[in-house]
Amino acid sequence: MAELLSSHCQYRIAASTVHRYLSGRLPAPRHFIENLHTLANLTSGDRAAIKPLSHYLALRQAAEKTDCSSCRALRQQVSTLEEKVTALEDECAHTRTETVSLRLPAKGPQSPSGAGHAAVRGGSEPAAHLPVPPDKGDRQRTASDVAAARQLAQRAAELLAEDESSALGLLHGTTDVLTPLESAASLVLLRQQHDQLADAFIQIYGREQSERAVMSVALQLHEYGMPDDAGAVLRAAVR
Repeated sequence: MAELLSSHCQYRIAASTVHRYLSGRLPAPRHFIENLHTLANLTSGDRAAIKPLSHYLALRQAAEKTDCSSCRALRQQVSTLEEKVTALEDECAHTRTETVSLRLPAKGPQSPSGAGHAAVRGGSEPAAHLPVPPDKGDRQRTASDVAAARQLAQRAAELLAEDESSALGLLHGTTDVLTPLESAASLVLLRQQHDQLADAFIQIYGREQSERAVMSVALQLHEYGMPDDAGAVLRAAVR
């Protein structure tokens, strides 16, 4: 239902919210009824069976009269929270898109001087340097790996300053699109800057990713000289 409302009416709403409205757990707001009525007219094969919008709005108004004095304030709080959830979903979707695009190979020739890498890093700003694994030479990640990791760490830190739940939502949304190498690099940068986010990332990744992905990240963290975090992500996976 939420997808139909979005595609046919350009009306964004969480599927869980639609369920609460249709099950009667929450009174549906006017804008939801209006868009649902529009959707019914667009998709129904028998429009004659659909009553006028005024009929459904009258039912809503009659139901409102039976509300207690605090219902209106509670509905406003719920509406505000729903808007935050929708905004967070949009943020996660946007970050997924940007992360995937950063992993695409750059078009055109790369100059020997590394100008292409500088463009990915954002001008002349120096790239974040990751620890060099012992006995294996220089294992500095490619520009795209570092860029994805730096973007996640920076955006998560910005969201943490505003709202912790938004930062955690971002981590949840990006673990599915990061490669194990990018995930390990992201954890290195998070650990350097924000222990709280690093610990959260470990728990999210360990619980939600496949055994193979978790093992790959743990191995990479060992190579980075971070055995404690490698063990932590393995423990999170078996809980």
